[in-house]
Amino acid sequence: MVRLLNEGVLCGVVTADNNNEVVQLYSTFAKSNNIPYYCTSRQDYLRQINDALTDQKPVAVFVFTYPWRIKELLLHIPEYGFINFHPGTLPEMRGADPIFESIRNGKPQVGLSAHRMDEGFDTGPVYMQETYPLDPEQTYGMVTRDMAYTTEQMAGKLVQNIKAGTLPDPVQQNTANAHYWPKLAMDALLINWQDMDAATIKALVKACNPISRGAYAALNGWKLCICDVTDVNLQGGDASHIAPGTVLACDPQNGLIVCCRNGRALKVETVYLDEGILPGYKLSYFGIIQGVQLGNGIA
Repeated sequence: MVRLLNEGVLCGVVTADNNNEVVQLYSTFAKSNNIPYYCTSRQDYLRQINDALTDQKPVAVFVFTYPWRIKELLLHIPEYGFINFHPGTLPEMRGADPIFESIRNGKPQVGLSAHRMDEGFDTGPVYMQETYPLDPEQTYGMVTRDMAYTTEQMAGKLVQNIKAGTLPDPVQQNTANAHYWPKLAMDALLINWQDMDAATIKALVKACNPISRGAYAALNGWKLCICDVTDVNLQGGDASHIAPGTVLACDPQNGLIVCCRNGRALKVETVYLDEGILPGYKLSYFGIIQGVQLGNGIA
């Protein structure tokens, strides 16, 4: 947004009203920079977007995470249409949250796609796409930070293209490679110690940090959000006979170590509780000791 402002091409800002933090951030930004601001509602957003287009007459609309489907009639009003910056490689990572799915599924890379919108979800032809490696230690928040920089750079390139009247030729998506990832359900955030191996649990934890404060586990109906984990090499014997989810240690020297499938283990570095954000070993203050077994789900 700042890049567009500095380029002198930002003629208005439109957001949905479903996130108070976003509304506060962008309404303040628009007001402080004397930019028209439009806050749209789920019931009337199409008319409100049409009003914004009529008022400001943009040659292109750049879209970043707008939540609702925009009708074909509106998409064709600007000369260069609506260009969506999708935080995933297209067409393989269509959907509501490709960053989460890329991390959770252990993808080797993440990407950003700038595509001209049509009335489908993430189906329009692609102008630009960039990819970069995904480190298994990166959290959702870390990837989002990197993606914001990539988005800024890509938006700047497209602004220069539009000013010169030479947008790249869009490439139609190969539907044979398409996959749509649906909106996250609660069960996507739950650790299942019996069915998930250590790598899968670690990927889920990284994907959930910070969007849900962590991946969910439970102990006798007590909710735990596991924010960060690291791999542990167990010393002193085979642990494959120990039930997954069993606490192997919970003390300041060893930290909180939990057994996973196939005798592997993870160290729980950080947890989020109603009582606060704590190092994993401090769960010993709440009665979690060696031999306790963590469960699946939330209270």
